[in-house]
Amino acid sequence: DWPGIGGTEGAWYEVNKVVLVYGFAVVLTGLIFVLGNKRQLVPTGAQNLAEISIEFIEEQLIEPTVGHNERRWLGPFMASLFFFVLFTNIFSIVPVIQMPANARIALPMVLALTCYALYHGGGFKAHGLGYFKHALVPPGVPKLMLPLVMLIELVSKFLVQPFSHTVRLFAN
Repeated sequence: DWPGIGGTEGAWYEVNKVVLVYGFAVVLTGLIFVLGNKRQLVPTGAQNLAEISIEFIEEQLIEPTVGHNERRWLGPFMASLFFFVLFTNIFSIVPVIQMPANARIALPMVLALTCYALYHGGGFKAHGLGYFKHALVPPGVPKLMLPLVMLIELVSKFLVQPFSHTVRLFAN
């Protein structure tokens, strides 16, 4: 365990190993986008890496789950989230640092709540109040089973989802 760099020991503003890992993750994530954004006729190695990574995220993560039309606004968020989580996790195997930054529950909770707000906000934007029907009534459910299924969907999508995502990221 590294001692804090600034502030009194245990204070909320103390800079410790976890904060440094978060800082490195933010810088590396930003660096990928800066290096990948150079407009060159023949891409460099860094630009190739960035383009391949973004293409992977769009084609393997975004399109299968939310469709082609959502790429324009979801792509940058998902790419940023992907790289940030990758870098915070990868520091757990870097010698000397060896700190999984997501082992502190605060950041996984903030990321989960951000995704929760964007997910449901996008649903309300696309469907209005009809989003509740869209979210709670899966297609093809027999009418007799509908009350039970709606209750399960309500609990899982609106109550349990942020906790589930927080615990999954925290446990990794």
